[in-house]
Formats: sequence, C-alpha cells, structure tokens
Amino acid sequence: MTTNFTIILCFILLPWIGNSQKQQDSLFAIWENTKLADTTRASAYREFIYKNYFESKTDSAYAMALSLMDFTKARRLKKQKADALILLGEIEHTFGDNTEASKHFGLSLKLYKELNDKRGQAKANNGLGVSYRKVFNLDEAKAYYERSLELSKEINDTILISQALVNIGNIYSWRYKSNKALDYYNESLRLSKAINNKRNEAIALINISDSYIQKKEFKRAKETIDSAIKIGDSIGNNNTLAHAYRVLCASYFKQKDYDKIIITANKLLDYGQKISSNEMIDGAYFFFLKPIKEKETLI
Repeated sequence: MTTNFTIILCFILLPWIGNSQKQQDSLFAIWENTKLADTTRASAYREFIYKNYFESKTDSAYAMALSLMDFTKARRLKKQKADALILLGEIEHTFGDNTEASKHFGLSLKLYKELNDKRGQAKANNGLGVSYRKVFNLDEAKAYYERSLELSKEINDTILISQALVNIGNIYSWRYKSNKALDYYNESLRLSKAINNKRNEAIALINISDSYIQKKEFKRAKETIDSAIKIGDSIGNNNTLAHAYRVLCASYFKQKDYDKIIITANKLLDYGQKISSNEMIDGAYFFFLKPIKEKETLI
C-alpha cells in the first residue's frame, strides 16, 4: 500500500535558488562552528540532512545521521539524540529495515516522554505506526497513528496532523474502505494546501489516487497522480516521485495496459534506486515481470 508532483521565468527562479543555497550553507556552517552550543550545532546538522539528503541522497543521509547520533551520545544531548533517532528510523523505513526502525522509534518515544516533548512523541508514535503497518498489524498501527493525531492536535501542529490523517486513511485503504480513506486523505490535502506544504500535499494526492484506483475510477486516479508527480518534480523530491510512480504502475496494471506499465516501472526503478528503497526497487521488478507472465498465460 502506498502511503503513502512549466516553464518558470529565470528572474523568478534564480533568487529562490540563491536563497535556498544560502540557507543550506548557513546550516552547515552552524554545524561546523565549534564555538556555538552543541545543541545548536546538532539541530542545524539534522535540519541540513533533512533539507539536502533525506529524500534525494538517502545513503549519504544515513551516514550523516549516524555521525549526528555519535555526536549527541558523546555530548549527552537528550533532545537532539531523540531527534536523531527519529531521523534514523525514517531512513531505515526507506531502506526497508523495519526492525531497526522500530527500535529507534521506540527509543525516541521513551526519551520524548522523559522530556515531556509532545511534538516528538507525535512523530515517534507515527513512526511506530508505520512499523506496525509494514508487518500488517493494522489494529496496532491505527492505535499509534491515532495517538500521534491526538498529540498533534494538542500542540496544533498542522504538518503532523496532515501526516497522521494520511496514515489513518491508509489503514482504511488496506481494508478496502475507499470512501472512508478518502475522507482522511482529503482533509489532509485541505490542511496541506492551507499551509502551502507541497510535500504533504503530494503525499495526500498519491493516496487519493490510490483510493480512486480501488474504486476503478482510473481517469480521476490519473489526473490526481499527475498532479502529485508535478509537485514532486517541482520540489525535486525523489521519495515522493517513487511513491507516485508506483501508484501509477498499479493503475496501469489493473487496466492491463502493459506497454505503459513498462515505461512507468522504469521510472519507478530509477527513483527507487536514487533513494535506495528495496521496497520500490522490488515493486519495479514486479511490474516488469508480472505483465510478461500474464501474457505467457494467455498464449
């Protein structure tokens, strides 16, 4: 189950690139500045990893996250260690290492509870929910997602609320309750648009498309997934694009449009390799081979 994006005038685009690059350089400069507080340095490095490597160069992100973890342990930075554990867990989910991800989310939740950090607890609960969903323990996953949603609402964190809504929607989607899932996805989409969070907007669209496929509304599914791909391209998010192309493959597969499956599976493989996701790479090969077997059966 998936979670689960024109031409721009140069004078509009270039200042944005410049500002973005300055922000990235600034974050790394803070990390390297040994005169600053260790807590400040650790937080800046974590943000630097998220902004520049997490969803585009995942192998590098993992190596950097391990270095950050060592830094927080050596300096006994409890909050920053919990944050680093979240980062590690999210990367390990991308890699498909559910066991390590679960361990790291569990450790982070313990630390956040000691710190009475509700935002951290919401993120850790969400991560644990994903871990349980990946092993098809849907009841346990839903309980963690709902706890994450509850905490996110307590602190009025719209980004985390939108993420929890998508994940709860996924539970209903796994149970083939497409209309119920769409209620959660559309609410997440509404919130993401309200705060102009393009990544979460694309995630909601991907899942909405998946529900339309379940309902065999393939035209609506294609229109929706095209919007998600457009966003993914605009923000350069390889993780989002991998998920989008996997859903598009599933749509073509259900329609037995084998020629389009091959083209789309190549894109899925490309983005899966870029983010080092075994789940996406395996999915691409499934879509390469399944149509061949289907055709052989018909001969």
